[in-house]
Amino acid sequence: MSARLGATLPLLWNLLVRAGIRPLHLAIASGVSIGVALLEAISVSLLVPLLHGVIAGDFHFAARYPLVGDISRWSAARFGVSQDSSLLFVLTAVTFIASAAHIGLEAASSAMAIRHARAIAHQLRVLIFDRYLSFGHWFFARANVGHLTTVLTTLTTRVATELRNVNQNITDSLVLLAYFAVMFWISWPVTLAVLVLLPLAFLAGSRLVESIARSSMQDMAASKRLARHAFNVLSCIELVKAQSREPHELREFTVSSEALAQHEVQLELRRRLVGQGQQLMVLSVLLLLVVTTGILAVRGHARVVAGSLVYVYLLRRVSTRFGVVNQLRASVAAMAGPVAEIASILQESGHQPRTEGARPFAGLQEAIKFENVSFAYTKGVPVLRHVSFSVPRGATTALIGRTGAGKTTLVRLLLRFYDQDDGAITVDGLDLREFRSESLRGHIALVSQDTLMLHATIRENLTYGLDNVSPAALADALERSRLADFVRRLPDGLDTQVGDRGTALSGGERQRIAIARAMLKHAEILVLDEATSALDGVTEQAIQDAIAELLHGTTSIVIAHRPSTIQRADHVVVLDGGQVVEQGRPADLLRGHSILSEYWKDGTISLGGLRTASADHGT
Repeated sequence: MSARLGATLPLLWNLLVRAGIRPLHLAIASGVSIGVALLEAISVSLLVPLLHGVIAGDFHFAARYPLVGDISRWSAARFGVSQDSSLLFVLTAVTFIASAAHIGLEAASSAMAIRHARAIAHQLRVLIFDRYLSFGHWFFARANVGHLTTVLTTLTTRVATELRNVNQNITDSLVLLAYFAVMFWISWPVTLAVLVLLPLAFLAGSRLVESIARSSMQDMAASKRLARHAFNVLSCIELVKAQSREPHELREFTVSSEALAQHEVQLELRRRLVGQGQQLMVLSVLLLLVVTTGILAVRGHARVVAGSLVYVYLLRRVSTRFGVVNQLRASVAAMAGPVAEIASILQESGHQPRTEGARPFAGLQEAIKFENVSFAYTKGVPVLRHVSFSVPRGATTALIGRTGAGKTTLVRLLLRFYDQDDGAITVDGLDLREFRSESLRGHIALVSQDTLMLHATIRENLTYGLDNVSPAALADALERSRLADFVRRLPDGLDTQVGDRGTALSGGERQRIAIARAMLKHAEILVLDEATSALDGVTEQAIQDAIAELLHGTTSIVIAHRPSTIQRADHVVVLDGGQVVEQGRPADLLRGHSILSEYWKDGTISLGGLRTASADHGT
């Protein structure tokens, strides 16, 4: 067995165990396959005496067989027919019953294999999707969503299909053993000669199996490249069109697709060669037996002729299964690429070791504190350096700073999308990591500048993650977020589809949906990350009262450059280069030569709404 196949089998077994396949399932499947092989051996063996009697015109020899003689004598007496006719009827009936039982059990085996294969595909999809959901932002920041989708849907189906092929190969192997047992009974010298071909066939197919494993890995790599390219283009279609890159992207896609097609052709052709090569080796033996049978028929050896005819029939059946060992290895080899990819997902840690807390979060009592927090997305390139500040319960804290200062990163750490490298984030004196993430996030509402939308209806996006939202509460949130008039103008109202990532809506409409969703959550901790950045001045002014109401009574962290939002803050934290450079009340900071006032003067932030207040304080 090659090293590649040897590595694939343990991974495959681990996948089967995780997919819920137990030894009992395999034992049942093996038992059915053995039953199929035994019934096939019985039905084929019965052809020898049946053909012997037909060729010789005499069935009296069959009376010596157990039960056959007794049944034939009873039927001859019961129906008044000759014993020869009765023996012919009994042999034919027994052969038919054995063959029908074989066909029925084989159909049951196939149905069982199909059900098991589809159950495995389903369980693998659930396992992989659950794994995706458990990963943090580290994983998704580096992964390609197109490839992740391919692993979830296409590769699981491919593994299930190959497993069904493996089950068929195992059944065929047992049937092949049954055929050889009958062939030994008919003529053991000829059968020994046929068996000499098996090692030769095995060795001849070994190189093909190795090439199939290589082709499977190459096919997997080409599929990954194509999925990545398609996702990049389709997810950034506006950029592609704005840069007039459609012809270029089509050429690149065509090249990638053609490469994938070539690998798929190579894989399929090599798989087919495995079986075809084995059949060619059997052809010479088959023709030799046909000639021998003809000579014996001329000389009148009825018993030998009958056995030879059955032997020829068996050898023809064997020729279709002669390469079953190599076909079994080929099926495992074809799974090498998909199994490796699925196993890598299931074994993936998410790139950042993360422990889940056990403590439920009952609510904020005192304050959230960032204590000497440092963090880097890439080792050696810190984004936050020794950041410390406090967010008291019921207060609004504004985070101010230029792009890249680390404001959004602080929000991600609070939501435990990432864990800090150094320092601590505490809630009422307890480390944030002690709380269950699900419980903690249930008390936090997030409105970000990059509004995330499901490809679903407006209603589903508004109520996503929320239980038992009443029509009255929904209508109230629409009014307060200034969405009611917009929704009423839509033919399908709240049941209007928003498109992929909300592309059927404007940026302002998407942001207002996010604000309305936060209103419906009634969370005690509110995080606004440039929550009004996509709104024009008129619309923003129109919902300022709604935002003020949303902030009232909550503990809020606000990232904003708009004067109205900063004006409402109880505390301002100014970040620069990942460090806190100053903090305090907005009006106090604007009195002197602060960095906040410098931002105001150089246009980094627009503090026009604070200008009067600042002037009143002598600035």
